[in-house]
Amino acid sequence: MNTALPQIHMPTMNLHRSRMMVLKTLILGALLACMTSAFAESASFGFVEFQGDKIYLHTPSSRASIRSAALQYADEKNKSACCIRVSSKDVLQDGESSTNDTPTSYFRHEIRPRPPFPKFNFPFIGMALINVHGHIQSSAASMTAKAGDGSIVLIEKCLEREGVNLMTTASFPVKNLYYYLGYEIDLNDVAGEPICEGVVTPSPKPSSSIVGN
Repeated sequence: MNTALPQIHMPTMNLHRSRMMVLKTLILGALLACMTSAFAESASFGFVEFQGDKIYLHTPSSRASIRSAALQYADEKNKSACCIRVSSKDVLQDGESSTNDTPTSYFRHEIRPRPPFPKFNFPFIGMALINVHGHIQSSAASMTAKAGDGSIVLIEKCLEREGVNLMTTASFPVKNLYYYLGYEIDLNDVAGEPICEGVVTPSPKPSSSIVGN
């Protein structure tokens, strides 16, 4: 009689443990799927601006959505080089946003890399990729890297008479950013820099330096 008791209770205990293990596996899988989805959707791009000892990131991405960024910088010959890697801790604050009469905001974040980056005496406007990983291909005309879902993110830069265009073929809500310099560039005197062809400059000129569409 007594020997029958374990035969009644043990299968129930094993079934309960099996159900708990299945439940834990499902919860863990759901969490991983959410994390992967969020990572894959958060890649972005923007301009990086060096002004003396200040570095600014102009982008559609809010500060809260930036986990990391790869920033071009100017070498000792004032040529585009790659890259300064910064984390969310290096992004200090949201700056003023501009909308160019659209519902999308564009932020200017101040960046302070750790350790501090060497200062240069001339201003520089370069490209930045946000929340990408792995190897980055970079030149004066483009940057390429992988997003969290493995897709390729390509951004391209070119100069116009009064500003700099930044474009992407990635599936971002914003496909184009324009940095208005406020003065005219002599396009015959910018050796090594890509010149825009067939790009429509926003008109009228924006009151803020960054616009997008």
